[in-house]
Amino acid sequence: MNSTILGQPTFDDELLSPDIAHIEEMPHPLDQCDEFTSGKWVNMPLFNESGKRNDGIFRDFDAPSSATSLVAEVPYIAEIINRSFSKDHLIMARLRNVLDWSVIPIVISSS
Repeated sequence: MNSTILGQPTFDDELLSPDIAHIEEMPHPLDQCDEFTSGKWVNMPLFNESGKRNDGIFRDFDAPSSATSLVAEVPYIAEIINRSFSKDHLIMARLRNVLDWSVIPIVISSS
């Protein structure tokens, strides 16, 4: 199955700047999947199953997700999510601050 971009929200840099500054000042929680990363990948859940801000594990579940307390700390990003996505179908939304990382691209071809 090929991936397809369903939509691309636009951002106002002036409105986004305070949220980004706040994210950079936030304490970095322990990454629950550290063994799968290269560099430092800091997950900050905005919406998840439990509604807990320290729960960064993705789980597949049927119910709509719950907002964590982090949502109130990044109001513009929360507004973009609320405007762009149906909360009835949202399972998880998280901020990811990636520091000193590297990516090794892997291409899988069926031909």
